[in-house]
Amino acid sequence: MIQDKNTQVYHDIIKLIQENQYKLNQKLPSCRVLAKSLGVNKLTVQKAYKKLEQNHMVYAVERGGYYLTRTFEVESNTVVYTDFTRVIPENNMVPYTLFLSAMESAMVQYKNTLLHLGDIQGLTSLRDLLAKLYEEDGIYVKKEQIMITNGIQQGIYLIFQLLFGDRQKTLLMENPTYSLALELAVSMGITVETIERKVDGYDLKKLETLFKREDITAFYLIARHHNPTGYSLDEPIKREIVTLANAYNVTLIEDDYLAELAPKKRQMPLIYYNLGEQHFYLRGFSKTFIPGIRIGAMIFPKIYSDTLKHLKHINDLGTSKTNQAALEVFIKSGMYEKHIQKIRKHYTQKMAKAKAIFKEDKNINETKGVQWHVPEGGIFIWGEFEETVQVDAIIEQLRAEGILLKEGSSFGSQKKCIRISLISVPIHDVEKLKRVRVLFEA
Repeated sequence: MIQDKNTQVYHDIIKLIQENQYKLNQKLPSCRVLAKSLGVNKLTVQKAYKKLEQNHMVYAVERGGYYLTRTFEVESNTVVYTDFTRVIPENNMVPYTLFLSAMESAMVQYKNTLLHLGDIQGLTSLRDLLAKLYEEDGIYVKKEQIMITNGIQQGIYLIFQLLFGDRQKTLLMENPTYSLALELAVSMGITVETIERKVDGYDLKKLETLFKREDITAFYLIARHHNPTGYSLDEPIKREIVTLANAYNVTLIEDDYLAELAPKKRQMPLIYYNLGEQHFYLRGFSKTFIPGIRIGAMIFPKIYSDTLKHLKHINDLGTSKTNQAALEVFIKSGMYEKHIQKIRKHYTQKMAKAKAIFKEDKNINETKGVQWHVPEGGIFIWGEFEETVQVDAIIEQLRAEGILLKEGSSFGSQKKCIRISLISVPIHDVEKLKRVRVLFEA
C-alpha cells in the first residue's frame, strides 16, 4: 500500500510537468507544499522526488530544492539512450543555481563596468586569483602570463595560429588524441606527425628522434587523464619529456582539461617540471564545472605576450567579463572548492563501479583479443581489440539496445578501439557496461 502511494505521487508529479505547469530549470514545489496539495505526507513526496532524480528527470541543489532537468522526456515507448559518448556533466552535477547567485553578486560588485570591453587578456582580478590557485599544483606564474580564453578550444586555436603561420613547420600529436584538436590542425593546413600514446607513455627513443627533426616545432599532449584513453603519464616520463623538449627546442602544448580531478601532490602537471620558456599550459572549466561558461585559462611564454594579445583581439575582442566575474566570485566564496570535492567523489564512485565490472578474468580478456583500461580516476575508459573483433557491428547492436559508444577512429587511432565516457551517465546506469563487456568478450 505504501509502495502504491509512492508510485501514485511519482506519476502525479510527472503529469504536472507534462502539463507544462513547471518549466525547464524551474524550481519545483517544496516537499511540504506538494504534500499538502496532493494530500499525502512529506516523506512520500521526498521519495517521489528521489526517484525522479535517479531517473534523471530532476536535479537537486543542496538546501535549495529540486529543479526540472533539461534531459526530462515524456515517458513513451521510444528508446531512451544511455550515452557513453558525451563529455558533458550530468545536470545534477552542474551548480546552476549557485552560479546564478554568484553572477548576481558579480553584477552588484562590478556594476556597469561588466557591460564594457575589458582587458584583452581577461579580468585582472580573476587572473590574479588563478595564479594563486595554480600554486597549489606547484605552478608559479604571474598574472601577466595568463590569458582568459573562450574555452580551451580557443586557446588551442590561438597557439596553433601563433606557432604555425609557417607551413614548413610540423606539429607532433599523440595517437590517439583529442579529436577537435586534430580536426583543428588539419583544417588549418598544419602538417601533423604522430607518436603512439600507450598506457605506459611513449617510446622515448622514437620521441627523441622526432624531437631532433628540425621541422618539429611543437608537441601537443594531454599528460593527465588523456582524452580519449584515460591514461596518465608517470612522473619520470614527464621529466624525460621536458628534458628532451628543452634539449631540442620543442615547444610543449599541455592540455590539462581535467586538472581538478588529478590527485594533489601525487600526479603533477607537466609544466611543474619545466623551467624553460617554451611551454603553453591550458586549463578549462567545462568538464568539472559548467559547460556553457566557456572559460579557459592559458599560461604562455612571456615572449609571445604582444602577439597573443593581437591574435586574441582580432579573434573576438575578449572573453565575456560577466562570466569571468561570476567565476571569480564563485571561487572566492569557497563554493568552487566544495563543488570540486563533490564531483571528484561522484566521478570516483562511477569509476570504481566500472572497475568492478571490468576487473575480472583479465587474462581471459587478453586471450580473446580484448583489453580494457579502467583508470583509478578521471572520466574515460578505453577498449582495444584485435582485428577479429567486429567492433562496428557490436556498436550498432548496442545502439539498438539503447547504449551509445564512440569508436576510436575519430581520435586518429588506426586500431580497433572504443572510448567510454562516464561523465554524462547517471551512476546507476554504469551497470549497463556489463552488457558492453559481454558483447565484446563473446
